[in-house]
Amino acid sequence: MALFTDASDVIAIGVLYLYAIALTEPFMCAATTAGGGLQGAGDTVPALIYTLVSQWIIRLPIAYILAFPLGYDTTGLWITLVIFSALQGILTARKFLKGEWKTRRV
Repeated sequence: MALFTDASDVIAIGVLYLYAIALTEPFMCAATTAGGGLQGAGDTVPALIYTLVSQWIIRLPIAYILAFPLGYDTTGLWITLVIFSALQGILTARKFLKGEWKTRRV
């Protein structure tokens, strides 16, 4: 972060963000890969539902509540990023691993 700025508060926020992304990357990859597999098999609805619920319906309001009313600021945003990216990845991978997509006709 220090390559881009010398502002210590910006560096601190950026470092926490990088740690959050490092934690969530495997889950985001699982969601993307499993979701793509489901879509390729013609089973598009589950990945859509998991994304809508975990990223938009739940994550966004909770991130707002943690960041502003509860005062966690950007830390609240990173917490929700980790939790709900993990949720989306786990749900999507679980749906793919069930194998129900194998019986769908495309």
